[in-house]
Amino acid sequence: MNENQRQSVDKNPAVNDRILRTVKRQQRVSRVLTCLALLFGFTAIAASIALVVAYCVLYLPKQKQLLQDYQRWSAAGLHNYAPNPGDLKNTQQLAQAHILMTHVSSMGTMLVATSVGVLGGGTLVMLIVIVLNRRLTLSQINASLAQISAQIKELQNSRPGSSS
Repeated sequence: MNENQRQSVDKNPAVNDRILRTVKRQQRVSRVLTCLALLFGFTAIAASIALVVAYCVLYLPKQKQLLQDYQRWSAAGLHNYAPNPGDLKNTQQLAQAHILMTHVSSMGTMLVATSVGVLGGGTLVMLIVIVLNRRLTLSQINASLAQISAQIKELQNSRPGSSS
């Protein structure tokens, strides 16, 4: 930057301060929204992992046990349900176990829906971040172009023998 350019930038410190404040504010908002989007993303990933682990550890073994016991029960033609050898239970308890498993399935479905909602929220926040970063970039470009324009005008006015 030569001496004339420095003088033109220094003559307009209010504009420069306003531009810098705007840029810094938009950068802070962008950082906050990026952190929020990351939080949504990691929460959705953690929820998905928790659902898979809970299904494999809690739901699947009980479901297998119910199916095996029901097959044994129906093959034997008995009217009682025995989940453990030697533990006789009636059909009401079998129905209760199936109702419980249906409830667990519905809770899992609700958790999956929540996880998808969190992912959707994270996606919306990321879109907002992208739009704000685009605006920030355009603001910086406009400010730079305005400074260049002012410097060019000043250079044209400072030429000896120029007529305007």
